[in-house]
Amino acid sequence: NFEDQIKHKLKHEVPFPSWTVFPLGRTFIKLRDGYWTNEVSPIDYMKNIRKPVLFIHSENDSFIPASMTAELYAAKEGPKQLYIAKKGAHAQSYNENPKEYEDQIDQFLKKLV
Repeated sequence: NFEDQIKHKLKHEVPFPSWTVFPLGRTFIKLRDGYWTNEVSPIDYMKNIRKPVLFIHSENDSFIPASMTAELYAAKEGPKQLYIAKKGAHAQSYNENPKEYEDQIDQFLKKLV
């Protein structure tokens, strides 16, 4: 969920505990954007997705941990596939693993036909 993502980033980028800045940040987002961060939770909606999903992530992603994608995958019912690329930073799975990436897409699509 969004709050876990924010706390993950704060832990790695802010030199003091997240509890000191997180409440202020949450309030700022509410005032600026009109929602509370705890209202954004993709995993809560996975049960509503009926279409097949190919989850793709990079093992070394420091922006969003690969474990979060694994959790989404576990929560998704029905047709699904998970590909965790060995190399690549955030959103770089294809750039760092083009052949394997394309193979995973082909494999996923062939299962659906």
